[in-house]
Amino acid sequence: MKRLYFLFATLLFAGIFNVLNATEPDFTAGGIHYLITSGEDPLEVSVTYETEDVPTVTYTGNMVIPATVTFEGKKYAVTGISEHAFYDCKTLKSITLPATLEIISKYAFFNCEGLTAIIVPNSVKEIGYNAFGECNSLKTVTLSSTLEKIGDNAFEYCPGLTSITLPASLKEIKNDIFYQCKNLLSIKVGAGSQSFSSVDGVLFNKSLSALIRYPAAKPNLTFIVPKSVTRIENYAFNGCSKLTEITLSDTLQSLGDNVLFHVFENCNALTKIIAGSNNRNFLSDEGVLFNKEKTILIQYPAGKKDNSYSVPAGVRVIGGSAFNSIRYLKNLTLPESVNEIGAFSFGTTFDRFVVLAKKPPRV
Repeated sequence: MKRLYFLFATLLFAGIFNVLNATEPDFTAGGIHYLITSGEDPLEVSVTYETEDVPTVTYTGNMVIPATVTFEGKKYAVTGISEHAFYDCKTLKSITLPATLEIISKYAFFNCEGLTAIIVPNSVKEIGYNAFGECNSLKTVTLSSTLEKIGDNAFEYCPGLTSITLPASLKEIKNDIFYQCKNLLSIKVGAGSQSFSSVDGVLFNKSLSALIRYPAAKPNLTFIVPKSVTRIENYAFNGCSKLTEITLSDTLQSLGDNVLFHVFENCNALTKIIAGSNNRNFLSDEGVLFNKEKTILIQYPAGKKDNSYSVPAGVRVIGGSAFNSIRYLKNLTLPESVNEIGAFSFGTTFDRFVVLAKKPPRV
């Protein structure tokens, strides 16, 4: 469901972007468009995209971005890849980035489906939102040793990625940078990191109090959340196709920003989520996850093999993605007590769907 929303939003944004927000390049040299970002010392430019008002130049094949470029007798350092610079350049096969580069902006290489590898120079401090989203052939990513920030969904829908190492310099990761990287087996962290840890390929914060990302293709059938974990981040288990059972730590206090977020979305084999009796914030009933008061149904396991299910009386909220991607459930009944339904709660078609509420639940 997130993908459908994302595709719609992307198409809408692309149209608005092309019509209203086009930024003219300041000059073109060697078949590459540039935008002057600093006209005073130090002189700096970013690589940008073409528009209808400049000669058509297609970014394709094997490209090399120079460290410096001269325009009107002045030499500029190439320090950025601007927003959308290589957006949808499907025939771009490889690119060599200069050692002067400092930032790769949002959507910079979005949908460059021919790109198989990327080496981010050690000068780069930041990678923006969706910078490498939907690079379907991307298999190898070498990140900058001085990288400090990776934006939301930076590598989402990159099915070629099986492993990645985050540098020790990294300080900030935004919302699920590996969303729908369905073949990702391991996330490693460089030695000496002060912000993140990796345990058996699973990404945590440094203190192991927050579970950030469980790799989607990790082959284990079961996973026990470590006792140190008090928080599981948004989309932490999204798309984990092999997991059949997850046991939560008794110390767990929060799931995502709140329980309406989609921590277990698209875990198609999951049959059971276990919260022990000593957990003060969550409980499980027949493998279905609730808050402790049993007023919020957080997640119905997508692989649970029951044909019918009646949400217990007293449940007031159905969490986001709670019944998303379920495989076997055909008949669902919501009790009179339900008054709120989270985003993308029902990503399937039921043979029988009964709502006993006297007035429509808030969506």
